[in-house]
Amino acid sequence: MNTTVSAEFDVARVNKIIGIVIHKSYRTLKSLNVDIEDLAGDLWLKAWRANMAWDSKKSANQYTFIQTACEREVVSKIREAARSEKHMPKVSLNVGIEENEDSLENLLNDPAADVLSVVNVTITVEKARRSLKATDRVLFEFLLDGMTQDEMARKLGCTQPSISMRLAALRNQLQWMKADLGH
Repeated sequence: MNTTVSAEFDVARVNKIIGIVIHKSYRTLKSLNVDIEDLAGDLWLKAWRANMAWDSKKSANQYTFIQTACEREVVSKIREAARSEKHMPKVSLNVGIEENEDSLENLLNDPAADVLSVVNVTITVEKARRSLKATDRVLFEFLLDGMTQDEMARKLGCTQPSISMRLAALRNQLQWMKADLGH
């Protein structure tokens, strides 16, 4: 039984931990069609339970303990999804920190580093891709690549005014993204 249970729970810090954990395994999760929004909710529950189970006499850092619990939950979800698709890819969260990558502690202590927002933007862009017809998806990808209207016109073999009109229609079609992104 735990002798020391933490009642403190830094929500912003846990948000960053969950964002980092999801970000590190995002490609694997998407390739296995794991619902990222559901997973984020599951990770919140796992983080809360880990916080309640944390014992300062056994584990020095509360948030490392929470991160480990979240990573284990992600690995479990990946394995479950892989089994359901009848193939078992090698699962790796890339937990090791490379020299040029920010350490988890630096990201958690940097108030400007909002990893969960990056994940939310990624989810919203993916929803937009799925909602578009193939022809509109091509323009959307060109926008994401930072192409100018002239470059798009040359690539598609049409005029710049034609591209301008198609982009205006595309922007109207994707108005919902502003609400999803909080703009």
